Amino acid sequence: AYPKSGAACTVFNKPGECRCLITVLEDLPDTTPESITGLIAHEAVHVMQFVCANMGEEQPSLELFAYGVQRVYQNMLHEYLLYNKKTGIKWKK
Repeated sequence: AYPKSGAACTVFNKPGECRCLITVLEDLPDTTPESITGLIAHEAVHVMQFVCANMGEEQPSLELFAYGVQRVYQNMLHEYLLYNKKTGIKWKK
């Protein structure tokens, strides 16, 4: 099954484009809002790594990388919260 862990980042590259697909599993044992947002943050780092590699940035500055991760994380969290609202997912306690 995909992903083999709680989340995964899959990259689709073609000349001039880099697209990342993030998959997060919600039905794992002991899933909490904190664990899901932690997985999203973790995958945001991978997205930024792929973005930097695609831009040819072998050693991006720490600030560039940090702001990039922040932006990616905010976008991913926003979309995840919209998905939750739309689907009505309730957290297990």
